[in-house]
Amino acid sequence: MSWQDDLLVVSHGQVTKFSAQSTEAAKLRRWFAEHRSGWEPYIATATEGDLQIKTAIFTLNIRGEVAVLNYQYNVGQEQLRKTINPADFAFLRP
Repeated sequence: MSWQDDLLVVSHGQVTKFSAQSTEAAKLRRWFAEHRSGWEPYIATATEGDLQIKTAIFTLNIRGEVAVLNYQYNVGQEQLRKTINPADFAFLRP
């Protein structure tokens, strides 16, 4: 997944902003590239996670070992779910 805008990261009530050119954004892009498969459609309304990552085109909610991705494309929106290793996102936590 690629994006040009900044990341807004919310973790335990603390908000942190990272530029699109930051090391954190590069690590997140790499994570998406390495985890393209295994996503399943998710119809339920996702609650905010312990870690929430937002850009203009997607929101990624992490709660325990589950990631829920909401993203926009050409004419619609998609919501997907994947089992993940929460330690993969330690670089975004305060």
